[in-house]
Parts: sequence; C-alpha cells; structure tokens
Amino acid sequence: MPPKTQKKNLIEHFDDGILDLSLTDLVEVPVRDIAAIPKATTLDLSSNRIAVIPKNFPTSLTHLVKLDLCQNQLTELPENFGLLVHLKHLDLYGNKLTSLPLSFGSLKVLRWLDLKQNPLMPKLAEVAGPCLDAVQCQRCAKDVVTMLSTLQSQVEAERLRRQELKQKEQEQIELEAQAKKLEQQQQKKKKKKLLNNIGEKIGLKENGALNKSNNSYTNKKDEEVEDIPVIIERSERSLSMCEKSKFLNVYLYIKIGYIKTTQYQASTCHPNILTSTNHKMAYPCNTYCKYKD
Repeated sequence: MPPKTQKKNLIEHFDDGILDLSLTDLVEVPVRDIAAIPKATTLDLSSNRIAVIPKNFPTSLTHLVKLDLCQNQLTELPENFGLLVHLKHLDLYGNKLTSLPLSFGSLKVLRWLDLKQNPLMPKLAEVAGPCLDAVQCQRCAKDVVTMLSTLQSQVEAERLRRQELKQKEQEQIELEAQAKKLEQQQQKKKKKKLLNNIGEKIGLKENGALNKSNNSYTNKKDEEVEDIPVIIERSERSLSMCEKSKFLNVYLYIKIGYIKTTQYQASTCHPNILTSTNHKMAYPCNTYCKYKD
C-alpha cells in the first residue's frame, strides 16, 4: 500500500483522539504513520496478526495514554517499552507473552492491565492474578509495576555493584602493575649499585695490589740497585775502566727510573758484570759486555 494512501486510511480511522486500527489484518505496526497523528492518545491495535512491536514504537509514541494490543501474536515487548511513561491503560489479553521487560517498572501512572490468556512465567502469573474484572486489572497493574520496579532496582544495583567491582579490580591491577614496575626499578637500581660497589672493590683491590706490587718492586729494585756500587767496589781490581763505566751507567739509569731491573747476570766480558734479564739495552762497548735475555 502506498504511504499516502496508508496515511489517508489511518486518518479515516482517527476520531476524537482515538486511532482504531483493530481488525485491519495488520502484521506490522505502521509506527511512522501513527506518529504523524500526535493527537491520537488512544491506539487500538487489537485483533490483528502483529508478532513484534518495533523498538521505535515507544520512542515515537510517548504521548499514548491507552493502548490495546489484545488478540495478537506477541511473544515479547521491546526492552524500552517503559518509555511510554504516560500510559494508563494497557490490554495484552490473548497473546503469547511469557515475561515483561524490566523497563515495565517505569510505567508509574499505569492503572489498568490485562494479562489473561498469556503463557506467563509462574511468578509473574501469580502477581498478575486472574484479571477477571476491572478491580483485578487495576490491582494487576499496580502489583506488576511494583514487582518489576523492585526487580529493576535490584538489577540496576547489581549492575552498579559489578561495575564498581570491575572498576576496583581494574584499579587493583593498575596498582599491582605500578608496584611491580617500581619493584623492578628498585631492583635495577640495587643491581646497578651492587655492580658499582663490586667494581669499586675490584678497583680498590687492583690499586692496592698494584701499589703493593709497586712498593715491593721498588724496594726490591732499590735493594738490587744499591748493590751495584758494592759490586763495582769489590771488583775494582779486576774491572777495566770501560766495565766500571758500564756498571755506573746501569746504576744511574736504574736509579733515575729509565729502566726497570729485577735481576743481574754476569756479562760475557767479566763474571762480575751483571745484566738485566727482563730488558735489553745496548752500550758503546759491545766488545767487552752486553745484556742477555
């Protein structure tokens, strides 16, 4: 059916604030066309083949005060059905509903509700009652809204509790991550400090050993060097002037620190002439004496 013709037909069903679309063999609810008639505060969709109420139904028709959906094939109502906050009269007789959405608890002004001939869940059926007359339908509206409102509050409280618990868990995870990071940083600093301390100790030991070695070596060297004049003196009668000169040169070189000598050996030119075992040194009189390794 073309939209203009459908809208024209809907207007034909509208009278004195009541839009009567009952017995029109509707399968779907023409929400947009109904919303185009804002003065229709009463909507009758009874005795059709409607199986689903679209989600935009409550948001587009918040001005409805009375709604008749009896004798259809509804299996559920949309979750946002509670947006029909001005609804006072609701007829759901003869459908296939087993439950109602939690938002139903927001229908604070609902005064009349009929849930007969629906396969309701036991708890909901007990609260709804038989709805055999107006008084029972009024009580049904009050009790069902109260029950679902309480349940809605409990569910919301549980949702908030879980959200808060999840937030705390997330915060705990972040705190643990920060603590772990801080611990790693501290361990890294301790490790670095320990390595530095070890390095310093090793350096001190090396310096101490070096100083000790140097002192020992210096003392030994001095002792050995000081022996040279004695050797020269003892061997004076058997040494030539060249040999004496060599001894004195070696003595002076060692004494002023140009060469290091730890042991002296007799040269080939005379048994009392000593030469270094650790260093080689050439002298002018190679014909008389020389150093050996």
